[in-house]
Amino acid sequence: MLNKLRAFIGHNKYEILVVSFLLLIFGDTPRSMTFSILFLPLQNMLVAVVVFFDQKKMRYAITGMIGLTLAISLFNCCYFTRVGSGAILVIYFLYFMLISVKVYQKIFTTRRVSAEMMATVLCGFILLCLAGAILFITIEVNIPHSYSNIGLGPVRFSNLSYFSFTTLLTIGYGDIVPLTLTAKRSVMLMGITGHIYTVFLTGIIIGKYIQAGTKQHYTVEIQ
Repeated sequence: MLNKLRAFIGHNKYEILVVSFLLLIFGDTPRSMTFSILFLPLQNMLVAVVVFFDQKKMRYAITGMIGLTLAISLFNCCYFTRVGSGAILVIYFLYFMLISVKVYQKIFTTRRVSAEMMATVLCGFILLCLAGAILFITIEVNIPHSYSNIGLGPVRFSNLSYFSFTTLLTIGYGDIVPLTLTAKRSVMLMGITGHIYTVFLTGIIIGKYIQAGTKQHYTVEIQ
C-alpha cells in the first residue's frame, strides 16, 4: 500500500503541487490573517516535502524553512509581537525560488508533451505570479502607498497577489494602479516577464509536440 502511494506521488508530483498552489491562491477567501499568512503557505511547503521526499537536499531545505517559519510565528504569538515578519517573507521567497528551480528544470528536460508537463508549466506560471506578489508587497512595505486600492493589513498581500496575476495575464482591470516610479518599474518588469514566459513556453510546448509527432511519423514510415 505504501509503495503504491509512493509510486502515485512520484508519477503525479507536479499535478499534486498544482492543486496545493491553487489552494494557496484561492484558499484565503475567508480572509483570516493566520489562515492566509501561515497555514496556506505551510500546507504548500508540506506538500512539497512529500512530493520531493526522495530528494534529500530538497527535503532538508524545505523542512528547515518550515521549522524557521513555525519558530518565528510561535515567538510572535507568545510575546504578542510582529518581530521577524520580514524574515518569514524572505523564507517564503527562498522557498518559491527553490521550487521554481525544480519546476523550470523539469520543463526544459521533459521530452514530450503530457499532463505532467502541462501541470509543470502551470506551476511555473503560478510561481512567477507569487514572486511578483512578493516583489510588490516588498516595495509597498518599504515605500508606503506605492499602489492604490490595496487596503490595509494582511489583505494587502491578497490584493497584490491578484494584481500580480492580472498583470502577468495582461488583463489590467485598472482597479489597482502603481503610483510611485519604483512601483511602475516593477509592474513593467513583471509584464515583460509574463509575456516572455508565455511566448517562450508556448514555443517550447509546440516544438516538443511537433518533434514527438515527427518522430512517431518517421517510425511508422520505417515500419
